[in-house]
Amino acid sequence: MKNTKYFRVIPAEVQLQQALLKTIVDDKLLPEPEEIDGLTFVGREILFTDQPNRKNKKGETINFTRTAGTGSRDQTLVGSFQRGIDIREMPPKVLRTILGDDLFGGFGRHEVFEILGYLVWIYDVYRESTQTRNHLQVELNDVKEDAAISDNGSFKSKPATKEDYVRILTKRIQSQKWTTDICKQWFKTIDHCLSNKQINEYISTAQLKEKADGVIEDIPQKTAASLVKNHDPKLGLLNVTDAERDNLQRLLRCLPAIMNGYINSKGRTQEFAAFHTSTPSHESIDKSIIGGQKIIKDLLDLIDDFQAARNFYKTDACRLTKVVYQKINAKHKVKSIIDLNDYDWESDK
Repeated sequence: MKNTKYFRVIPAEVQLQQALLKTIVDDKLLPEPEEIDGLTFVGREILFTDQPNRKNKKGETINFTRTAGTGSRDQTLVGSFQRGIDIREMPPKVLRTILGDDLFGGFGRHEVFEILGYLVWIYDVYRESTQTRNHLQVELNDVKEDAAISDNGSFKSKPATKEDYVRILTKRIQSQKWTTDICKQWFKTIDHCLSNKQINEYISTAQLKEKADGVIEDIPQKTAASLVKNHDPKLGLLNVTDAERDNLQRLLRCLPAIMNGYINSKGRTQEFAAFHTSTPSHESIDKSIIGGQKIIKDLLDLIDDFQAARNFYKTDACRLTKVVYQKINAKHKVKSIIDLNDYDWESDK
Protein backbone atom coordinates (compact mmCIF):
# COMPACT_ATOMS: atom_id res chain seq x y z
CA MET A 1 0.00 0.00 0.00
CA LYS A 2 1.42 3.39 -1.02
CA ASN A 3 1.17 6.80 0.57
CA THR A 4 -1.44 9.05 -0.99
CA LYS A 5 -2.01 12.80 -0.80
CA TYR A 6 -3.76 12.59 2.58
CA PHE A 7 -2.86 9.17 4.00
CA ARG A 8 0.48 8.00 5.38
CA VAL A 9 0.83 4.22 5.61
CA ILE A 10 1.58 2.95 9.12
CA PRO A 11 4.58 0.55 9.20
CA ALA A 12 4.41 -2.69 11.15
CA GLU A 13 7.44 -2.05 13.39
CA VAL A 14 6.83 0.24 16.37
CA GLN A 15 10.10 2.14 15.85
CA LEU A 16 9.13 2.94 12.27
CA GLN A 17 5.64 3.95 13.46
CA GLN A 18 7.21 6.39 15.93
CA ALA A 19 9.52 7.82 13.29
CA LEU A 20 6.70 8.37 10.80
CA LEU A 21 4.43 10.05 13.36
CA LYS A 22 7.28 12.26 14.61
CA THR A 23 7.90 13.46 11.06
CA ILE A 24 4.21 14.32 10.67
CA VAL A 25 4.30 16.32 13.92
CA ASP A 26 7.60 18.04 13.15
CA ASP A 27 6.47 19.00 9.65
CA LYS A 28 3.15 20.30 11.07
CA LEU A 29 1.08 18.31 8.58
CA LEU A 30 -1.97 17.98 10.85
CA PRO A 31 -4.66 20.65 11.41
CA GLU A 32 -4.02 23.27 14.07
CA PRO A 33 -4.90 22.13 17.64
CA GLU A 34 -8.34 23.14 18.86
CA GLU A 35 -8.91 25.75 21.53
CA ILE A 36 -11.08 24.21 24.26
CA ASP A 37 -12.85 26.13 27.01
CA GLY A 38 -11.37 25.29 30.41
CA LEU A 39 -8.26 23.64 28.97
CA THR A 40 -4.84 24.75 27.76
CA PHE A 41 -3.05 23.04 24.90
CA VAL A 42 0.28 21.55 26.04
CA GLY A 43 1.58 19.96 22.87
CA ARG A 44 1.23 17.32 20.22
CA GLU A 45 2.92 14.16 21.43
CA ILE A 46 3.47 10.58 20.28
CA LEU A 47 2.22 8.17 22.94
CA PHE A 48 1.76 4.43 23.16
CA THR A 49 -1.91 3.71 22.44
CA ASP A 50 -2.33 1.83 25.72
CA GLN A 51 -0.95 4.78 27.72
CA PRO A 52 -4.03 7.07 27.90
CA ASN A 53 -6.41 6.16 30.71
CA ARG A 54 -9.67 4.83 29.35
CA LYS A 55 -10.89 3.16 32.55
CA ASN A 56 -10.96 4.09 36.22
CA LYS A 57 -9.75 1.97 39.14
CA LYS A 58 -13.05 0.04 39.10
CA GLY A 59 -12.54 -0.93 35.47
CA GLU A 60 -15.34 1.40 34.31
CA THR A 61 -14.88 3.26 31.03
CA ILE A 62 -14.27 6.94 31.69
CA ASN A 63 -15.99 8.11 28.52
CA PHE A 64 -17.42 11.38 29.79
CA THR A 65 -20.43 11.52 27.47
CA ARG A 66 -21.42 8.14 26.09
CA THR A 67 -24.28 6.67 28.09
CA ALA A 68 -23.88 3.28 26.40
CA GLY A 69 -20.35 3.20 25.06
CA THR A 70 -19.30 3.93 21.52
CA GLY A 71 -20.89 0.78 20.14
CA SER A 72 -19.34 -1.37 17.44
CA ARG A 73 -17.13 0.32 14.86
CA ASP A 74 -18.30 0.06 11.28
CA GLN A 75 -15.98 -1.42 8.69
CA THR A 76 -15.61 1.88 6.82
CA LEU A 77 -13.76 3.31 9.83
CA VAL A 78 -11.54 0.25 10.11
CA GLY A 79 -10.87 0.45 6.38
CA SER A 80 -9.96 4.12 6.65
CA PHE A 81 -7.37 3.44 9.35
CA GLN A 82 -6.02 0.48 7.38
CA ARG A 83 -4.94 3.06 4.81
CA GLY A 84 -2.91 4.76 7.52
CA ILE A 85 -3.09 8.12 9.26
CA ASP A 86 -5.23 10.76 7.57
CA ILE A 87 -3.35 14.05 8.00
CA ARG A 88 -6.61 16.01 7.54
CA GLU A 89 -8.02 14.67 10.82
CA MET A 90 -7.48 15.87 14.38
CA PRO A 91 -5.63 13.47 16.73
CA PRO A 92 -7.26 11.95 19.83
CA LYS A 93 -7.19 14.20 22.90
CA VAL A 94 -5.98 13.57 26.44
CA LEU A 95 -6.18 15.61 29.63
CA ARG A 96 -2.88 15.46 31.52
CA THR A 97 -3.22 15.22 35.30
CA ILE A 98 -1.00 14.08 38.15
CA LEU A 99 -2.55 10.63 37.71
CA GLY A 100 -1.70 10.37 34.03
CA ASP A 101 -3.35 11.13 30.72
CA ASP A 102 -7.15 10.77 30.63
CA LEU A 103 -8.56 10.19 27.17
CA PHE A 104 -11.51 12.48 26.38
CA GLY A 105 -11.61 12.41 22.60
CA GLY A 106 -11.06 9.34 20.44
CA PHE A 107 -12.50 6.32 22.30
CA GLY A 108 -13.81 4.76 19.09
CA ARG A 109 -10.46 5.08 17.36
CA HIS A 110 -8.74 3.13 20.12
CA GLU A 111 -10.88 0.11 19.34
CA VAL A 112 -9.57 0.31 15.78
CA PHE A 113 -5.98 0.73 16.97
CA GLU A 114 -6.30 -2.57 18.84
CA ILE A 115 -7.74 -4.31 15.78
CA LEU A 116 -4.98 -3.06 13.47
CA GLY A 117 -2.12 -3.38 15.95
CA TYR A 118 -1.16 0.31 16.00
CA LEU A 119 1.04 0.63 19.09
CA VAL A 120 1.71 4.38 18.98
CA TRP A 121 -0.25 7.42 17.78
CA ILE A 122 -0.27 11.19 17.83
CA TYR A 123 -2.21 12.83 20.66
CA ASP A 124 -3.14 16.40 21.49
CA VAL A 125 -2.31 16.91 25.17
CA TYR A 126 -4.18 19.43 27.33
CA ARG A 127 -4.10 20.60 30.95
CA GLU A 128 -6.82 22.13 33.09
CA SER A 129 -7.04 25.93 32.98
CA THR A 130 -9.52 27.66 35.27
CA GLN A 131 -8.70 30.96 33.55
CA THR A 132 -10.11 29.76 30.21
CA ARG A 133 -13.38 28.27 31.48
CA ASN A 134 -16.56 29.70 29.99
CA HIS A 135 -19.31 31.18 32.17
CA LEU A 136 -21.19 27.86 32.39
CA GLN A 137 -18.26 25.70 33.54
CA VAL A 138 -18.26 25.52 37.33
CA GLU A 139 -15.95 22.55 37.88
CA LEU A 140 -13.49 20.33 36.03
CA ASN A 141 -16.12 17.69 35.26
CA ASP A 142 -18.09 20.35 33.37
CA VAL A 143 -14.99 21.02 31.29
CA LYS A 144 -14.41 17.32 30.60
CA GLU A 145 -18.01 16.71 29.58
CA ASP A 146 -18.14 19.75 27.33
CA ALA A 147 -14.88 18.80 25.63
CA ALA A 148 -15.96 15.20 25.12
CA ILE A 149 -19.45 16.00 23.81
CA SER A 150 -17.92 18.57 21.44
CA ASP A 151 -15.47 15.97 20.15
CA ASN A 152 -18.48 13.81 19.27
CA GLY A 153 -20.34 16.76 17.77
CA SER A 154 -18.62 16.79 14.41
CA PHE A 155 -20.39 15.26 11.44
CA LYS A 156 -17.24 13.17 10.93
CA SER A 157 -17.55 11.54 14.35
CA LYS A 158 -19.89 8.85 15.54
CA PRO A 159 -22.56 11.25 16.78
CA ALA A 160 -23.51 11.59 20.40
CA THR A 161 -27.01 10.29 21.11
CA LYS A 162 -29.97 12.12 22.56
CA GLU A 163 -29.34 10.27 25.84
CA ASP A 164 -25.77 11.62 25.92
CA TYR A 165 -26.95 15.23 25.72
CA VAL A 166 -29.90 14.68 28.06
CA ARG A 167 -27.70 13.08 30.72
CA ILE A 168 -25.45 16.15 30.87
CA LEU A 169 -28.38 18.57 30.81
CA THR A 170 -30.22 16.70 33.57
CA LYS A 171 -27.16 16.74 35.81
CA ARG A 172 -26.58 20.47 35.28
CA ILE A 173 -30.26 21.27 35.87
CA GLN A 174 -30.13 19.33 39.14
CA SER A 175 -26.77 20.58 40.42
CA GLN A 176 -26.66 24.10 39.01
CA LYS A 177 -30.37 24.92 38.62
CA TRP A 178 -30.08 25.61 34.90
CA THR A 179 -33.10 27.29 33.31
CA THR A 180 -34.29 26.75 29.75
CA ASP A 181 -32.37 29.83 28.59
CA ILE A 182 -29.13 28.61 30.21
CA CYS A 183 -29.58 25.19 28.59
CA LYS A 184 -29.87 26.91 25.22
CA GLN A 185 -26.75 28.95 25.99
CA TRP A 186 -24.88 25.71 26.71
CA PHE A 187 -25.53 24.38 23.21
CA LYS A 188 -23.87 27.55 21.87
CA THR A 189 -20.69 26.75 23.83
CA ILE A 190 -20.23 23.22 22.42
CA ASP A 191 -19.79 21.77 18.94
CA HIS A 192 -22.82 19.87 17.63
CA CYS A 193 -24.89 19.23 14.51
CA LEU A 194 -28.33 19.52 16.11
CA SER A 195 -31.31 21.46 14.83
CA ASN A 196 -33.18 23.95 17.00
CA LYS A 197 -36.04 21.47 17.16
CA GLN A 198 -33.74 18.76 18.53
CA ILE A 199 -32.21 21.15 21.06
CA ASN A 200 -35.65 22.16 22.38
CA GLU A 201 -36.71 18.50 22.57
CA TYR A 202 -33.55 17.48 24.45
CA ILE A 203 -33.99 20.32 26.94
CA SER A 204 -37.64 19.38 27.55
CA THR A 205 -36.70 15.73 28.08
CA ALA A 206 -33.96 16.68 30.54
CA GLN A 207 -36.34 18.93 32.47
CA LEU A 208 -38.84 16.07 32.77
CA LYS A 209 -36.13 13.70 34.01
CA GLU A 210 -34.94 16.27 36.53
CA LYS A 211 -38.47 16.56 37.86
CA ALA A 212 -38.42 12.84 38.53
CA ASP A 213 -37.41 12.22 42.13
CA GLY A 214 -33.77 13.16 41.94
CA VAL A 215 -32.64 9.69 42.94
CA ILE A 216 -33.17 7.66 39.77
CA GLU A 217 -30.07 6.19 38.18
CA ASP A 218 -30.07 5.17 34.55
CA ILE A 219 -28.30 1.82 34.16
CA PRO A 220 -27.28 0.49 30.72
CA GLN A 221 -28.80 -2.84 29.69
CA LYS A 222 -25.41 -4.60 29.64
CA THR A 223 -24.60 -3.35 33.13
CA ALA A 224 -27.94 -4.54 34.49
CA ALA A 225 -27.44 -7.95 32.86
CA SER A 226 -23.99 -8.24 34.45
CA LEU A 227 -25.33 -7.27 37.88
CA VAL A 228 -28.06 -9.90 37.67
CA LYS A 229 -25.69 -12.62 36.44
CA ASN A 230 -23.20 -11.93 39.24
CA HIS A 231 -26.01 -12.05 41.81
CA ASP A 232 -27.41 -15.36 40.56
CA PRO A 233 -26.51 -17.02 37.22
CA LYS A 234 -29.96 -18.65 37.14
CA LEU A 235 -31.74 -15.30 37.47
CA GLY A 236 -33.04 -13.73 34.25
CA LEU A 237 -33.38 -10.04 33.36
CA LEU A 238 -36.75 -8.73 32.19
CA ASN A 239 -37.04 -5.22 30.78
CA VAL A 240 -40.43 -4.04 32.07
CA THR A 241 -40.40 -0.68 30.28
CA ASP A 242 -43.98 0.05 29.11
CA ALA A 243 -45.24 -3.18 30.71
CA GLU A 244 -47.96 -1.10 32.38
CA ARG A 245 -49.22 -0.47 28.82
CA ASP A 246 -49.41 -4.24 28.18
CA ASN A 247 -46.25 -4.21 26.09
CA LEU A 248 -45.14 -7.85 26.24
CA GLN A 249 -42.70 -7.82 23.32
CA ARG A 250 -39.67 -8.13 25.60
CA LEU A 251 -41.30 -10.98 27.52
CA LEU A 252 -42.11 -12.80 24.28
CA ARG A 253 -38.43 -12.67 23.29
CA CYS A 254 -37.66 -14.49 26.56
CA LEU A 255 -40.36 -17.11 26.02
CA PRO A 256 -38.25 -19.86 24.37
CA ALA A 257 -35.66 -19.58 27.15
CA ILE A 258 -38.40 -19.65 29.79
CA MET A 259 -39.99 -22.80 28.36
CA ASN A 260 -36.66 -24.60 27.86
CA GLY A 261 -35.49 -23.62 31.33
CA TYR A 262 -38.73 -24.84 32.90
CA ILE A 263 -38.54 -28.17 31.06
CA ASN A 264 -34.84 -28.78 31.64
CA SER A 265 -35.03 -27.90 35.34
CA LYS A 266 -37.97 -30.31 35.80
CA GLY A 267 -40.47 -27.66 36.81
CA ARG A 268 -38.37 -25.01 38.57
CA THR A 269 -40.01 -21.59 38.42
CA GLN A 270 -37.98 -19.33 36.14
CA GLU A 271 -37.13 -16.17 38.08
CA PHE A 272 -36.48 -12.69 36.67
CA ALA A 273 -35.28 -9.35 37.98
CA ALA A 274 -37.28 -6.34 36.78
CA PHE A 275 -35.31 -3.63 34.99
CA HIS A 276 -36.38 -0.31 33.47
CA THR A 277 -34.29 1.34 30.76
CA SER A 278 -35.71 4.85 31.08
CA THR A 279 -38.31 6.34 33.39
CA PRO A 280 -39.23 9.85 34.57
CA SER A 281 -40.38 9.04 38.12
CA HIS A 282 -40.52 6.58 41.02
CA GLU A 283 -44.22 6.07 40.33
CA SER A 284 -43.53 5.02 36.75
CA ILE A 285 -41.00 2.44 37.92
CA ASP A 286 -43.55 1.04 40.37
CA LYS A 287 -46.24 0.84 37.67
CA SER A 288 -43.89 -0.91 35.24
CA ILE A 289 -42.98 -3.57 37.82
CA ILE A 290 -46.66 -4.22 38.58
CA GLY A 291 -47.29 -4.30 34.83
CA GLY A 292 -44.47 -6.82 34.41
CA GLN A 293 -46.05 -9.12 36.98
CA LYS A 294 -49.38 -8.86 35.20
CA ILE A 295 -48.12 -9.59 31.68
CA ILE A 296 -46.24 -12.67 32.97
CA LYS A 297 -49.45 -14.02 34.55
CA ASP A 298 -51.54 -13.19 31.47
CA LEU A 299 -49.01 -14.85 29.17
CA LEU A 300 -48.88 -18.04 31.25
CA ASP A 301 -52.70 -18.17 31.30
CA LEU A 302 -52.70 -17.77 27.52
CA ILE A 303 -50.18 -20.60 27.15
CA ASP A 304 -52.43 -22.85 29.26
CA ASP A 305 -55.47 -22.00 27.11
CA PHE A 306 -53.41 -22.50 23.95
CA GLN A 307 -52.19 -25.94 25.00
CA ALA A 308 -55.75 -26.98 25.95
CA ALA A 309 -56.94 -25.90 22.49
CA ARG A 310 -54.16 -27.89 20.79
CA ASN A 311 -55.09 -31.00 22.76
CA PHE A 312 -58.74 -30.54 21.80
CA TYR A 313 -58.45 -29.70 18.08
CA LYS A 314 -55.46 -31.99 17.31
CA THR A 315 -54.21 -29.67 14.54
CA ASP A 316 -50.98 -27.78 13.92
CA ALA A 317 -51.27 -24.39 15.56
CA CYS A 318 -49.05 -22.74 12.95
CA ARG A 319 -47.13 -23.63 9.82
CA LEU A 320 -45.14 -21.96 7.03
CA THR A 321 -47.23 -22.23 3.86
CA LYS A 322 -46.09 -19.28 1.68
CA VAL A 323 -42.87 -17.55 0.68
CA VAL A 324 -42.25 -13.98 -0.43
CA TYR A 325 -39.99 -14.84 -3.34
CA GLN A 326 -36.60 -13.08 -3.42
CA LYS A 327 -34.34 -15.06 -5.74
CA ILE A 328 -33.28 -13.12 -8.85
CA ASN A 329 -33.19 -14.92 -12.22
CA ALA A 330 -34.76 -18.04 -10.77
CA LYS A 331 -38.01 -19.99 -11.05
CA HIS A 332 -40.49 -17.34 -9.83
CA LYS A 333 -40.95 -13.61 -10.04
CA VAL A 334 -39.27 -11.57 -7.32
CA LYS A 335 -41.74 -10.23 -4.71
CA SER A 336 -44.41 -12.73 -5.72
CA ILE A 337 -46.14 -14.84 -3.05
CA ILE A 338 -45.73 -18.54 -3.78
CA ASP A 339 -46.75 -21.79 -2.11
CA LEU A 340 -44.00 -23.36 -0.03
CA ASN A 341 -44.63 -26.64 -1.88
CA ASP A 342 -43.61 -24.88 -5.13
CA TYR A 343 -40.45 -23.32 -3.70
CA ASP A 344 -37.23 -24.15 -5.59
CA TRP A 345 -34.88 -25.40 -2.92
CA GLU A 346 -31.19 -25.19 -3.80
CA SER A 347 -30.69 -28.70 -2.40
CA ASP A 348 -33.06 -30.03 -5.11
CA LYS A 349 -30.75 -28.97 -7.95
